[in-house]
Amino acid sequence: PFVLARRLVEAGARVVTLQVGSWDHHSGAAQHIFKSYRHVLPALDQTICALVEDLEERGLIDDVLVAVVSEFGGT
Repeated sequence: PFVLARRLVEAGARVVTLQVGSWDHHSGAAQHIFKSYRHVLPALDQTICALVEDLEERGLIDDVLVAVVSEFGGT
């Protein structure tokens, strides 16, 4: 997904939203939320890192605000 995001930024898109999987983990207790995040976060971390590095290499990082959010109140 980060390649598409970068291409959209290069094309002049003002807002790009990426979603990785489902962030609705309200079906269980807090320990289940943390357990499910443990499986999602490494891939998300790698994707965000790759996107930021790619934008920096292409000279686009100064024009982009990268905001990472998760579900509100997940803890």
